[in-house]
Amino acid sequence: MKNRTVLKFGLIIYILLVGILPFYPVTATSVDGLKTSDAYHTFIAGGTHPEAVLWLDPVATIEGWENRIQWNVVENLFWQNTTDPDFPMLPQLATNYSWEDFLTVVVDLRQNVTFHDGTPFNASAVKWNFDRLAYLISQGLGSSITEAFFVPAVIFLGIPGVDISWFNLSKVMIPIINNTEVVNNSQIKFHLNVPFEPFPSTLITLPSGIISPTAHAAYNETLIGIDVQKLVSTGPFKFVSHSVVTLETILVRNDEYWQDPAYISDLIFSYFQDESTMYLAMSTGAIDFLHTPGPDFTLYENSLCDILYGPPNPSYFSLVAMIEHNVNNTLRKAISHAVDYDYYINDYLEGKVVRIENVIMEGFDYHNPNVQTPRYNLTYARQLLISEGIAPPAASTWTDQDWIDRAEINPLVSLNFTYIAGVMDIQYQILSNDLKDIGFELNADGLTTEQYLGAVYNPGIRSTLDLLYIDWGWADTDPGPYLLLMYMADAFMNFPFYNDSAIENAIWGAFLSGNETEKQGIYDYIAASIHEDCPYIYLFQEQFNYIISSEWTGMELRIGEQYFYTLYKKPVEQPIAAIPGYSLYIIVLISIGTIAIAAKNRFKKK
Repeated sequence: MKNRTVLKFGLIIYILLVGILPFYPVTATSVDGLKTSDAYHTFIAGGTHPEAVLWLDPVATIEGWENRIQWNVVENLFWQNTTDPDFPMLPQLATNYSWEDFLTVVVDLRQNVTFHDGTPFNASAVKWNFDRLAYLISQGLGSSITEAFFVPAVIFLGIPGVDISWFNLSKVMIPIINNTEVVNNSQIKFHLNVPFEPFPSTLITLPSGIISPTAHAAYNETLIGIDVQKLVSTGPFKFVSHSVVTLETILVRNDEYWQDPAYISDLIFSYFQDESTMYLAMSTGAIDFLHTPGPDFTLYENSLCDILYGPPNPSYFSLVAMIEHNVNNTLRKAISHAVDYDYYINDYLEGKVVRIENVIMEGFDYHNPNVQTPRYNLTYARQLLISEGIAPPAASTWTDQDWIDRAEINPLVSLNFTYIAGVMDIQYQILSNDLKDIGFELNADGLTTEQYLGAVYNPGIRSTLDLLYIDWGWADTDPGPYLLLMYMADAFMNFPFYNDSAIENAIWGAFLSGNETEKQGIYDYIAASIHEDCPYIYLFQEQFNYIISSEWTGMELRIGEQYFYTLYKKPVEQPIAAIPGYSLYIIVLISIGTIAIAAKNRFKKK
């Protein structure tokens, strides 16, 4: 009787296991989540204004989407790791550099690297690129960034061992590089005209990007425009096409990349005619990425998106230049104190950016937060206008509404504001409302993207403007080159035509000084002095603020860049019940069967 009872019990458990275990939920990770270059995945980054992509040439690139194409296709000898707070310069196509003497830099090159067209990367290819860069610069071609390859000759007069007698000082700016020399296939020398300790940092700039001398042989003396539809380098992605008709730039994975191939097989930059359509595409999963979206994106946020934040970004900041020819120092001071920066940053931009504290912004070396740009102070701005005779004495009794009425009926001052129509309209409206509070009229000068770029980068046109909205940035954390580009009298990027010889000499003094304490003191003086003159309305620095599909991970928060090589899809956890369930069922069944047989044999013995 006991024997039958044990067997019946074993049979009942057997039936239960057969009925239940196959449906028991067991969680496993799908292999789709593994980072493998064999996977086929398309990644789409959203943007606007494909017509702003004019060049496929590292020497000429200045616009945001041109930059994003370059960063994913073209490589440099060195790159700057902006994910590290110390911003170290790291090898890329080079492996090392050393100073042979104070005018010679030797660079060791990476071996076994090929361009996308199969051309070997070697010292001859590097020389071709820098010879081409020197020629294009000599012809006045290329972007404003190429100014990084020049320094004022006058500061090297009388320095022992430096002979610049051959140079025509009337040209003012002397090229840093004299020539390049091929030592062997894996080593090249840069011979300099003048001793310039920061020279290696110029090798991380976009104009120093290395392209294939074979694929671009026809362009050794001309720029590569978008009409060429060809860009061949060594990077993780290959350029395929750019179209303002299909509103796409298409890149594909470089399967022969000298590092592991990217996980993304197709990288597409998809352009939209307006931001609301772009935001809707992001929120519905039609695209995977947005760079620094505006505040309106919050209307579309959902669980399909992740927001990545980071520290302030010195490589992307917003300013309003007040052109000195037309807006004097008194007007600049009044305007800079009439802007409600807190509203602009906290309400309009929802605190996703930070206020620029001074001309040596956060993220630059020698930044001092105690030296601050003008703050919102209507009382000061209005009193300044009264004391300088721009507003009548009776204005001391005006109400806020009186100042606004004066701006709308008979403005104290009337100025034009130049910006990209359809992109910066809100910036214009905010600034216009702010200036009404001091009786000023601000007239809209909305341009197309092409017209705006022509106004920004043509000094002759720029000099005729009043206020000019600027988004700009700088890749190096040394403030010296950046300050020279923005504040030296003849500098191309000196948007307000600022001219102060004392400041210019101070910048050079700090730049060339080897004493860190002295440098900090000089830079503090520079920031405070420029603050007093207020040549810009200093708005904000962007924080890293990327919107990315929640399916993806591995995004490096590199300042000013969108570098998609490191991205891959997150591992996907899902129920995979059948195989693990039956495996568990078989194990338990065998165990119970064994127990039942053992029990039966025991009863027989008894």
